[in-house]
Amino acid sequence: MEGESCRAISSEGGLNVRSQPEVGSEVISTLPDATQVEIQNPGEDGWVPISEPIQGYVAAENLMMCGQ
Repeated sequence: MEGESCRAISSEGGLNVRSQPEVGSEVISTLPDATQVEIQNPGEDGWVPISEPIQGYVAAENLMMCGQ
């Protein structure tokens, strides 16, 4: 995964992927630290939609550009 849409998870305990962009929504998966994800767009209100390796929403504060 490369390019503008590539981000890596920066969260020691992993990062929850949620079904909707809100804290109370269902956790559909937890991705480990350093996992690369593909974002669909910059998101809003602190949430970013991802499409790879699973589709859902993650907290923007726990993402960094790939290769950093």
